[in-house]
Amino acid sequence: MGITDKHAVESLIRAIQDQIGAANDLGLDFAVRLLRMALIEVRLNAHQISQAEVEELCSRIESNARAASKQPEAEVISLAEVALKRRF
Repeated sequence: MGITDKHAVESLIRAIQDQIGAANDLGLDFAVRLLRMALIEVRLNAHQISQAEVEELCSRIESNARAASKQPEAEVISLAEVALKRRF
């Protein structure tokens, strides 16, 4: 269910962002992570993004990351051997 009061949502987002800054300044890394998760939740709700849509996005990102990591590696060659082959 989406949030309908745009002004209230924007105000809440600003407040959370301010708190993230304050927690960051104090070195409260875990609090920063929690506040960022809260910010994501508010934004998802405000934009009416469903849990299924988030899961689909994450799945696609993970799939693309796996595909990128499976690219073939470059062949390692000895420059000395290449030089010797060119001589003959």
